[in-house]
Amino acid sequence: MKRGVSLLEVILGMAISSVVVLGLLSLYTKGQEYFINENAFGVALEESRYPFAWISRDVKTARSVASSWTVGETTYTTSARTLVLALPSVDADGIILENPGQPLGTHVDHVVYALADGRLERIYDAKDGVSGKPDGRRFLAEGVQDLAFTYTNDRGVVLASTFAAASSVGARIVVREGGAGRRTFVQTLASTFKLRNK
Repeated sequence: MKRGVSLLEVILGMAISSVVVLGLLSLYTKGQEYFINENAFGVALEESRYPFAWISRDVKTARSVASSWTVGETTYTTSARTLVLALPSVDADGIILENPGQPLGTHVDHVVYALADGRLERIYDAKDGVSGKPDGRRFLAEGVQDLAFTYTNDRGVVLASTFAAASSVGARIVVREGGAGRRTFVQTLASTFKLRNK
């Protein structure tokens, strides 16, 4: 006589299957959470490092820190939150433009670093009719929680005004990126850059 499957065996089989499926789903969810968190950490790291490459290059080639500069309708003033630099104009071949008999720095472009709604913006304003570089705006980082600049002269004294006397610029950026499971990654990067010929 053949015996069928009892109700107890069916319930036991379903319970074991449910436990296995729940275990697999939990493992999959943890793997996804790990992947999302690693990605968020990488984004926070990149969003803090990428702007530093631009700031470093611009400060090292700048003639001076400008007190302010107007781009379109907006005037940007150098402060602890905004950096305005005067860079030498270059021609289309990248050669610095300087005319003998004219004061040094007659041909200058300006670059502005400003924070707007958690986004770090780099604004390049080339000297019209002279520079071989085009004007441009670019957002370098998103999720910027804090941005701070410090200015020091050649004796290491921190300047609160007269920023044109600065020989180096310190920059500090804090980026926040949300991950999975209410995790938040905060990356802070700080460095000091010396202006050219200072």
